[in-house]
Formats: sequence, C-alpha cells, structure tokens
Amino acid sequence: MDAFLLSREWRDGPDGVEIVLWCRAPEAPVRVRLTGQEAVMFVPRGALTHAGRRVSRPLESLDGEPVDALYFRAQRRLVEERQRLEDTRVRTFEADVKPAERFLMERFVTGALRIEGEATERAGVVFFENPRVQRAEGVVPLSVLALDIETDGLTGPLLSVALASRDFQRVIVRGASPAAWNAGLAREDVVFVHDERQLLERMCADIVAQDPDVLCGWNVTEFDLTMLEARARALQVPFAIGRAGERARVLPGSSRSRPSTARVPGRVVLDGIATLKSATFSFELYTLEYVAQELLGRGKKIAHTGDPVAEIRRMHAEEPDRLAEYNLEDCRLTLDIFDAAGLLSFAMERARLTGLALDRQGGSVAAFDH
Repeated sequence: MDAFLLSREWRDGPDGVEIVLWCRAPEAPVRVRLTGQEAVMFVPRGALTHAGRRVSRPLESLDGEPVDALYFRAQRRLVEERQRLEDTRVRTFEADVKPAERFLMERFVTGALRIEGEATERAGVVFFENPRVQRAEGVVPLSVLALDIETDGLTGPLLSVALASRDFQRVIVRGASPAAWNAGLAREDVVFVHDERQLLERMCADIVAQDPDVLCGWNVTEFDLTMLEARARALQVPFAIGRAGERARVLPGSSRSRPSTARVPGRVVLDGIATLKSATFSFELYTLEYVAQELLGRGKKIAHTGDPVAEIRRMHAEEPDRLAEYNLEDCRLTLDIFDAAGLLSFAMERARLTGLALDRQGGSVAAFDH
C-alpha cells in the first residue's frame, strides 16, 4: 500500500523504542506501528563508552575521523550516555536525531512511502504492525478542515466554535437560539448548546465525523487548540479529536523559536501564520484581518468599534446568530488564504523534497541532515 506521511512519533517502550507513523492512502487513513527499534548515535572510534551496544561501522565524521555506532533500547539511555560523554569532552554525532526521524532517513522516506505487510481494518483505519517500509513516489490528496473558536477574552470560557471545509460548515454556539434570525448563514448550520461541556462534545463529534487529514486555523495551536485542551481538561471532557479514538494534546513551546506543537493522532495541524512564513510570504502584520485584506480583498465580519472583545461579548449576548456568522467567516478566510497562497501544496512539496514533517516550522538544519 502506498501512502503519504502525515506524522511521526516515537516513545520508549518495554521492548525498545516504538515508532508510530500516521499516513494517508487513497483507500483510507493508515497507522503503522514499529516496535523493538533502537536509538543510535555515533562516537569517535577511540572514545571510551560505558553504555549501549557498540558496533564498528565503515563511517567517518565530516573531519575524516572514524566513528562507531552506539545503539540503545531506549532513547533516554542514549541521552544519558551522550551527556556523560559530553561532560568528559567527548564529541558525539547525530545524537540529536530522534528515532522516528532516523527510521525514515535510513529508508530515504520523505513524503510518500510504501507499506508491505499484514493489515487489519478497524473503524475506517488500516493498521499495520511491524511492516516493511520503503520510499515511494506520488502524492495523495489531503482533506482539510478549518477550526476557529471565540472566547470571552483571551482566558475566558468558550462562546462558540466554527468548523468549515469546502463541503461542510458548522458553528456551535453556547446559549439559546435567537427568536429573529438576521445572519447571512443558514440556521441549520448553527447548533446551540446549553454549556461548554456540550459544546466541546459536539465539536469533537463533528471533527471525528468529518475525519479531516489536516486541521488548519490562524494561530490555531498557540490559541485555539491550547484553549480547547485546557477547557476539555477542566471539564473532564475527552479531547478525542484524533483518529481511532485517540486524544489530542498540545506540547507547550519554550520560546518564540520553539513554539507549541499540536499532536492530533492521524491528523496534521497547519497554522496559517507559521505556514505563510515558511513559504516565505512577508506581511507588515500577520493578523487574519490584515493578511485576508492583502490576499483576498476582504476581512472579518465584525463592527470596527475599537474593542473587539466587547463586540464579541455583545454579539454573544444580543445577536448570537451574528456571532456564528463572524466565527464561520474566520474559518472561510483561513481556507481561502490557504488556497490563494497554495499553503497545503507548499507543505506537501516541502515534505517530499526535504523529509521535514508537514507541520514543521523552520528546520533548515534538519532538512540538511535528512
């Protein structure tokens, strides 16, 4: 089966390093699980090591120095030995290459891959356990769903969530439906719920039902998904928007150069701002309003009162149908910007040429290593 690589993850397991590859084949989503893998780094042949399985290889450093491979059954053991060696001023090589990245690099897999082995199918997902994986060519079309949330301020509770693709649109609003409907979208595209719990549950159900390969948005990881995960945790609602019933999570960033990362099993999260910058677009501002006006010639559906938070609160209280329309238009703007700028095609082509993950921000050094 040929497929396009969506994401890669690894963890230390009881029998070695475990690698999970999520892919998209023309027939269905695919989950590949590889167990019993080893982490590896390289050390100078004359270096004294205290851990790992050492194997002599006909390899040299860029300086022409012969090196040996040092294998570990757990990535954490590699990190411990690397630190010990560096503390004694012994150089290590490729110790920062993660197990999943190395697995793909050694097989020259970038975008497409061929999977050979016994498969099982459950809930629309094809599962492989320890198959043969090799490089392939070709591109599989990926489905896209835009996500946008509205909150009461930057830290307040959720007011609404909008989801949109080219053939689907839905807004879920906390509160009651208004007696008069004045918004420019169909009433049947808006669902009103009693509280945040119901809003989160309906959103998760809609994402799972639409089953997108790509979730996109504007500052979607740092704000939307971070807020959704926090509210789901606070209300004890499973944040199960991944495939095969798996839960999503956001790994907090440590700085502007190391931003937060969204992990949604079976799906890729593409942020509009980060993807535009990676595609070398340059704007004076990267707000959705500014970029939309520059690329599309239109902007947000909100009164310019000078206080957007107050206006969102007012719409939620007085005109929830207008809030739904505003929320949905943010999704449409994001979709149209992705199309106008060719951002998904860019991300897929970059992955195919460099081996970088679809959602990777920056990564020129990692691309060179690959």
